[in-house]
Amino acid sequence: MRKSQITNHKFQTNPNDQNSNDRNKKSVCNLVLGAWSLFVIWYLVLGISILTGCATVDRQRDTELGLVEEEKLEVSADLKFEDLPVPYGFKLNKQESFIFQNDFTRMGLFKYIGKAKPNKIVEFYREQMPLYNWGLINIVEHNEIILNFEKERESCIITLKPMMARTGLTIFLTPKSGPIKEEKEEE
Repeated sequence: MRKSQITNHKFQTNPNDQNSNDRNKKSVCNLVLGAWSLFVIWYLVLGISILTGCATVDRQRDTELGLVEEEKLEVSADLKFEDLPVPYGFKLNKQESFIFQNDFTRMGLFKYIGKAKPNKIVEFYREQMPLYNWGLINIVEHNEIILNFEKERESCIITLKPMMARTGLTIFLTPKSGPIKEEKEEE
């Protein structure tokens, strides 16, 4: 058998090694502080996200319950006829719209799309149309909302069609027809 010998080795340190140890300690310290900072920042971001998300959900719920008053819609400056208001932010689909106007009559079909809840648009037209001398005849609601207005010689039908995140708005202006004459029966 061989004899194992254990010898003591003495490690010598030189001054450069001491600086290296200090640097290693600082690196470890910086690493721990960096990880801690990252941990704190992550929790702050998570906390803010949760609070913001909850606030959005609460606001949406309160709005749906009628506890928060939403802003009223404003009239757009870009009107095709000066007495037919359109909510601000609604964009005209020119390919699906037309206008006819001469010295005696006018008519048009205007298709818009925009971001507003149908009930806000109904409120908008109930407030705005009388300002332009339109009288509300009726409102029909099913899958769409139809508002019928009249003036002395014209009729205006406004249709609201809810879509995913937007609402389709159609304004149909026509001259009023006269009373339908009944044919006399021949005796």
